[in-house]
Order: sequence, then C-alpha cells, then structure tokens
Amino acid sequence: EPAEWRCLDGSFEGTLPSCVGKPCTEPHGAGLDVSDCTGKLTGESCSLQCMHGYEASGAPAVQCAASGFFEQTDFQCRPKTCADLSIVPAFAASSAESSIKHTCRQKTFGETCLASCGPGYGGDPKVFTCDAAPESSAGFTDQSGTPALSAPPPQCDGLPCTSNLPNRLGSVDDCER
Repeated sequence: EPAEWRCLDGSFEGTLPSCVGKPCTEPHGAGLDVSDCTGKLTGESCSLQCMHGYEASGAPAVQCAASGFFEQTDFQCRPKTCADLSIVPAFAASSAESSIKHTCRQKTFGETCLASCGPGYGGDPKVFTCDAAPESSAGFTDQSGTPALSAPPPQCDGLPCTSNLPNRLGSVDDCER
C-alpha cells in the first residue's frame, strides 16, 4: 500500500509502506522434487531435491528473485542407471549354455527389460524394471515390486531333442524319446 510522507520542520513524518514479496513460480525439470519451494516469496530460499530413482548433481539451494522466478542453478536430476542383472546369482550367466538369458543391462530408472529362457529351454519370461532397488538386486524389481534378489527367475525346463538324433543302423544312443 502506498505511503504518504510529509516534511515538517526539517524531518519526514509518516508511515513506512508495507511490502510483501512476490510469489515465485516453482522450478521444473525431470525428476525434480520442488516441495520445499512451494509458496516461496521474493528473497526466500529453498532446497531442490531429486525424486526416487534420480541422482542429484549441482548446488540445491535457490533463491526467489524479484522477477517471480527462482535464480538459475546448475542443479540437475538424472535417472539412476541400474547394474547388470547378471550380478544377481539367479541370473548370472555361468556359461554360453545358460538356461536364463536377459536384456537387463545399461537400463535407466523406469526402463524395463526381459529375463527369459535361453536356447533349448522353455518357460515364461519375466519383466523387470530398473527401479532403484538395492544394489544386491542390481536396482531391478519384478512386476510385483519384489527386488530381483528375492524374485524367482523364470522357470526354464530343457526342451526335448527331436532332430539330429543318431539313426544309423546298429547305433545306440541315450536320448529320451
């Protein structure tokens, strides 16, 4: 509210104006948690954070400027990268003939991948999500949210051999038919 001042006998008289800060528009960006900045006014500060599944870099403190926007900052939130699912024992590729194969490498938060049966094995595949789960689970959870370390892998059973069986007269084999 405007104030009126008068000069009487060499001094000013009157009431100082009351000033209220201008509200700031909340910062925005991928994975950014701005809950501490809600309702901030000119001159007030807050701290930026990253949401679950994101990693922070840069200085998190920002101040609301007279423009109604928070000052520029180098703070960023980047999706976390999951490790290779092979570090989880049930999904470790012990050999080229492993019964379980997966595409769970180089995935970032929110991306999905598939664990399935390898060649010569049959069974239903399982979907995993890079979900910032514990390191012991390489960061992955299954569709029910269970960390990969505790999630059962696909049940893979050997398929019967039906081709290239020995068929020479007088030959013997141990193949089950």
